[in-house]
Amino acid sequence: MIAVAELERAEEIPADRLRRQQRARWENYWSRSFIRIASPNREAEWLNAAYYVHLYTLGGTNRSPVPAKGDGGAGLMRGDERRWGICEWVETIRYTFMPLYASNRLEMVRGLCDFYTAMVPYLKAQTERLWDLPGLWIPETVTPWGHAEDWIIDEHPADEVNDIFWSWDPETTPYGRFHHFNPYYGLLFTSGLVVCHYYLTYARYSGDEAFLHEHAYPVIRDVSLFVTSLLCKEDDGRYHLDPANAQETWWLVRDTEDTLIGLRAILPEFILLSAQHPEDGELVYFYYPLSRSGVLKEATDIGRFQDEGSHVPS
Repeated sequence: MIAVAELERAEEIPADRLRRQQRARWENYWSRSFIRIASPNREAEWLNAAYYVHLYTLGGTNRSPVPAKGDGGAGLMRGDERRWGICEWVETIRYTFMPLYASNRLEMVRGLCDFYTAMVPYLKAQTERLWDLPGLWIPETVTPWGHAEDWIIDEHPADEVNDIFWSWDPETTPYGRFHHFNPYYGLLFTSGLVVCHYYLTYARYSGDEAFLHEHAYPVIRDVSLFVTSLLCKEDDGRYHLDPANAQETWWLVRDTEDTLIGLRAILPEFILLSAQHPEDGELVYFYYPLSRSGVLKEATDIGRFQDEGSHVPS
């Protein structure tokens, strides 16, 4: 219905005026950056063309409050062969959006941040419902309003559970209030830390201090609170994460390298920003030791197997 309403409004505008508006928009769009490279084998020319094709595709598909999906859009050449539904993937959307900072398309990456900011109230309620932990859990996959489809609270759901789901016992496991989850990314805790990186990168490129403290800081603070709430201090004096996923490849392993590296990157950023937020001094008191080398388990490898089924090729 929204698309139909937009078309009806467009029909009321004279064609010549629409044409001038469209031309002005694209002229402004292309004026913001360019590359020109060449090589004897012409591979550089191919890369040059790919740069413009990527920006052209985004320029046509990424104009709404919901960011263009990382797995395609209007530029799909063979129809929609995807099976990923309407959910957005944190790890795949970066391939679309991370190059946009240097190419001077900040309004697009601001849209990505606003996409997650808008769903924060839903995500917070979902964090409490599924994990019973403080802070903000940003799942790897979410619908445009923040819903996580791949976790089931009911022990005996009315609908049949897909074969891909694994069972989870909240009475005997260290965290979680659900009974079924998708093992590919059900315990992938790096995603929220990656989203924090999106916010920080936009703030640095734009120099927008208001955005940094009003939008980025609350997300960074609450994601840090959730992920650190998963940690457990053990007899070796270090904090460990067990179990968790390392990307989609390693399931139910210990001290996943990607999450621990993400914490080492984001916790110092939170501590630095918190100097302007004295109300969070108690969190800083706890996070400061965690941000120091050696307190988190040093992830010299990607994790460990818990059983023969722990490693699954992605």
